[in-house]
Amino acid sequence: MNSNTSTTRDTDRLAIIEKKFRAMGTDVIVAIVSADACAAHDDADDAERAVVDFEKRFSRFLPASELCSLNKSGGKVCRPSADMIVMLAAAQRWHEDTGGVFDPSVCEALEELGYDKSIDFEHGSVREETDQVFDADAHRRSFQTCPRFADMRIVIEEGTVAVPRGMKLDLGGIGKGYIVDAMAQLLRKKYRDFWISAGGDMFLSGYNSENKPWEIMVQNPLDLNNDIGRITMGDKKEMAVATSGVMKRKGVKGGFAWHHIIDPRTGLPASNTIAAVTVLAPTVTAADVCAKVVLILGEKEGIDFIDRRADCACLTVDMEGKISYSRTMKEYFVPVS
Repeated sequence: MNSNTSTTRDTDRLAIIEKKFRAMGTDVIVAIVSADACAAHDDADDAERAVVDFEKRFSRFLPASELCSLNKSGGKVCRPSADMIVMLAAAQRWHEDTGGVFDPSVCEALEELGYDKSIDFEHGSVREETDQVFDADAHRRSFQTCPRFADMRIVIEEGTVAVPRGMKLDLGGIGKGYIVDAMAQLLRKKYRDFWISAGGDMFLSGYNSENKPWEIMVQNPLDLNNDIGRITMGDKKEMAVATSGVMKRKGVKGGFAWHHIIDPRTGLPASNTIAAVTVLAPTVTAADVCAKVVLILGEKEGIDFIDRRADCACLTVDMEGKISYSRTMKEYFVPVS
């Protein structure tokens, strides 16, 4: 997704200060509308440092990260950082709210498929050369005997966590939304008008330099050179958006084609007709989580899940290019003509 912006408005001497950098396996953009370019540049630099620090602390791919240390704790009671506790507590709430469909304890399933290191998917899917055929049924049976997220002990009042032996956490389904929300919270203290993008996760606030609400172009997941339409903010002053799909982060292992959205009920990649989903929600964390849940549940169950949430809306694009909408999504989405 891309945010449509104008560059300047001479009458008010406003400009969009834009900072782009690479982190968390994706392009991150911070754009601020301000008459004080120097201050805005400094604040965008601060946002970059916050994201880079977040990745160092919570990436499952960095052996020295706090998350990796927690995953190696072998059932011991640990006292992680406040940020870790907040994320795990939020993950626990979403796990319960979705009936276990959102589950950060699928890390070992991803690793078994070959997603055990940071991979550049920009040049297509990855293929692990092996003579051994991947046995999906054996993988499923093994996964279903492993401890699950519900088995983890989180005592918020004491700030303690115990990850069961044999379980690893992957915060990819909630962490990106969490840090974008954190950046937005910092920026809104000084600015009305800005937007943040981290891959498919975005937070929009206020207006562009022409005093018009931001708009987001939504890519066609089956043809990234074209868009299927645009999202408008309507009467909202702020909007959180997340897009997730199965067309980019994917690979082949032992003849088995996989993507990175794991169904925790099977330990295998979600299997339905959805290619991508875009969710609107009050926070990027909520949008990020809900997008993953819709991808796992499939079109009908996923849209029903969103329709039960008065503060969310979504659209899905299936493998044939058909677009489906939740009850309120058409208030914000304008398809290409």
